[in-house]
Amino acid sequence: MVFPNRPPSLGHLLVLVEDLANVILTNHSETTDLKAKLDTVEQLSTGELSALLASTAVSSSSSTAAAQIVAHERLSASDKKGLAVSRIRGAIRTKEHEEGLAGSAVEAAAFLTLRHLEFFLLHSNSSAPLTSYQQAHRRVIGED
Repeated sequence: MVFPNRPPSLGHLLVLVEDLANVILTNHSETTDLKAKLDTVEQLSTGELSALLASTAVSSSSSTAAAQIVAHERLSASDKKGLAVSRIRGAIRTKEHEEGLAGSAVEAAAFLTLRHLEFFLLHSNSSAPLTSYQQAHRRVIGED
């Protein structure tokens, strides 16, 4: 893997932050929906539980999914509820973890955006007199 020796451009950072905001909002709404579904699991009928388990079946192939659905039909109602609760809780944990990762990425993008701003403020060549921050920076790096 080749890493660039320059930070991403400001345009890339803005697109990244917009995409991350969409991820955070989507995951947050899905987490809210899952929490509401978790609260209503106890009130679902056996048929509704079977449908819920079929919709949350985790598998790598369609034949495995079909086998899981058949296995769910053999479970008792309390076992189905327990399985549904554990799957919903697992999905909630996953969504909350994804939200945390996206939040960390937004924080990193904000840091890079501030570095872009700092570079611009320090190295802008305008006809206006230098700010006190620019003067202090130039004294430290020895440009005066």
